[in-house]
Amino acid sequence: MHVIGRPAVQATFFVLLVALLLSGIGVRSANASPHDDTRGRSTSDMRKSRVCDRLTVLHARLPHIVPLPKFCKDAPPPPPNPISVDLTATPSSVLLGTATNLSWTSSVATTCIATGGWAGTKTTTGNELQVPNADTTYSLTCGNGLSSSTDSVTVLVVMPPPPSVDLSASSESILAGATSTLTWTSTGSSACSASLGWSGIKALSGTEVVLPGSTTTYSITCGNGTATSSDSVTILVTEPPPIPIVDLTVSPEVIYAHETATLTWNSSHARTCDASNGWTGSQAQSGTLLVQPSTTTTYTLSCGNGTSTSTDTVTLTVTPTPVVTVSLTATNDSIETGENATLVWTSTNAMTCSASMGWTGEKNLAGSEMVTPATTTTYTLTCGNGLSTSTVSEIVTVTEPPAPIATVELSAEQETINLDDTVNLVWSSTDADTCLASGAWTGNKTPSGTDAVSPTTTSTYTLSCGNGTSTSTDSVTITVILPPPPTVTLSADPNTIEEGDGTNIEWTSMNADTCVASGGWVGSKDLQGVEEVAPTISTEYTLTCTNSGGEGQATTTVTVVPPRLDHLIISEVYYDPDNTHGADPANEWVEIHNPTSSERNLAGFVIADANSSDALPSISIPPLGFVIITASSTTANLWTFPSGVPLINIGSTIGNGLSNTGDALYLKNANNDIVDALSYGTSIAVFDPAALDVDDGHSLARTSLTSDSDTASDWENRTIPTPGM
Repeated sequence: MHVIGRPAVQATFFVLLVALLLSGIGVRSANASPHDDTRGRSTSDMRKSRVCDRLTVLHARLPHIVPLPKFCKDAPPPPPNPISVDLTATPSSVLLGTATNLSWTSSVATTCIATGGWAGTKTTTGNELQVPNADTTYSLTCGNGLSSSTDSVTVLVVMPPPPSVDLSASSESILAGATSTLTWTSTGSSACSASLGWSGIKALSGTEVVLPGSTTTYSITCGNGTATSSDSVTILVTEPPPIPIVDLTVSPEVIYAHETATLTWNSSHARTCDASNGWTGSQAQSGTLLVQPSTTTTYTLSCGNGTSTSTDTVTLTVTPTPVVTVSLTATNDSIETGENATLVWTSTNAMTCSASMGWTGEKNLAGSEMVTPATTTTYTLTCGNGLSTSTVSEIVTVTEPPAPIATVELSAEQETINLDDTVNLVWSSTDADTCLASGAWTGNKTPSGTDAVSPTTTSTYTLSCGNGTSTSTDSVTITVILPPPPTVTLSADPNTIEEGDGTNIEWTSMNADTCVASGGWVGSKDLQGVEEVAPTISTEYTLTCTNSGGEGQATTTVTVVPPRLDHLIISEVYYDPDNTHGADPANEWVEIHNPTSSERNLAGFVIADANSSDALPSISIPPLGFVIITASSTTANLWTFPSGVPLINIGSTIGNGLSNTGDALYLKNANNDIVDALSYGTSIAVFDPAALDVDDGHSLARTSLTSDSDTASDWENRTIPTPGM
């Protein structure tokens, strides 16, 4: 077996490779002209160039296997590299530990390789987050097997600020058993921990109440993983002096208002004592004091040593001197001759009671007693306790029996009826000789009886019965339900007419008995109907219908307007534009209005000034509609025209350009008849005198769109032009 050595293999491979490359290029170039290269190179040169391009790439990758022929080394340089790559970083400066976004694009490349601060194969277009820990340069090389291109970007890493922490105590010197509040804040930190007098992980800022048993130092350390900062505070703890003791008493604890009592007090561990409430001022550490309050009083004594204070309180109750009270009442203090009354009495703080006036003798301290006075009598009772007395009296009035009192009761079988209904009144009386009716009925009535009535409205019936000594009266009200008031509808069709025209008034009513016209018409009317009217001015028509329940009314107004004009009119002229609304005369405009009731077309019409005329296109103007004629299309951008209003751009000045000092303006139809015209300023071609000349930016506008006197009085100065309105 013949073994081919490595050099022979390489030579054989190289010869085959060159032949293959030449044959491939030859096939692709078989139909090409020997001089079809736009740079003047022959077909042979182009083949050699393509072979050299491919061998150069292979030689770069396999230098030991694919040598570079001499004719390739002598070949002209390849054309400029068409590959491009763009690499950016956002942001280009970051804090340590934070990311930046690498973004890249390339053209004509098939592969991309990352180097520098990153590595590996990348897509030809993309983005990727990187977290550098120091200033880093990122590079990206993109190629297509024939050429490559490289771009780099450097990301700067900024170190975070060093951490700081501040620790303080609300009180750095306290007594044993007291608390203090630790407060801390930190910046540039991600974690904090406590040590010495406290421990554990702490928030980046906060407060904490501590209760040290002795003088204690508290420390806190905060950091961000790169650096740390610490702070500490010491709280001094001292023992308090003994707590003062105070004792305050009063003897006796209950007195009468005129008596006295003694305050006694003692204290220990105290330097000062102060009185308050029922007494005041500084007091000795111990002592006594005689007091005589008029009402129940509280006495307070506070003793202290500068560090703490103790307080004691005592209340002295003052009882008022006993006062005798007595009450005396009669269960019935007004009786008739022969009737009884019961006297009832009570007393307090009394030892004895005695009766006088209408009764006599010693009485119990509380009790009751029946009496039968023949006439009005006063009864007196006096009670006492040896120190004070109290006396009360009660009068029992005695009267003769009265004469019999007349009474009467009046009612209706129904208290609510419909109109035209009948109802019976029923009455009865006692101890009465006569009865008299009033209110909705009259006349003398028997002491008892019935009477049929038919009220037409809600009515009150009254009956008074008496016996010469007394009289009694009773009433009853009968509510009459009336029918609902009429409803009326009244309308005019049409409700707006022109002078000389007529319209129909139509009306209906419900629940009505009669109807009467007023306003623009008069007289009685049917309950419903139609009537033609022809007012000469705007007129209000009213119809009032009534029944027993009330009335209803309706009104309608017929508006009379002057007859509509029968021709198109020039309604507004803007002949002197201001700086805001464009150049003059290109942005002049004329407004045409159709005041008629039918659509009008401008076909064959012309708009003209004193010197020249312009034909108008075929555009229809609806009834009461507008059209704007302008010399330039730019005018539409300078004004806000109402929606639906046509804008006619005649492409040249209106006429010969409307004069700013005076001119005539004509609207002519297809027969060259003047349909409407005006003259203003110095021109009296149409009006003499002419319509007024307005300032720049103002318009000359009609005072009315419904009348045309063909005089200057039809026109006014409009400071704010209103095109299309």
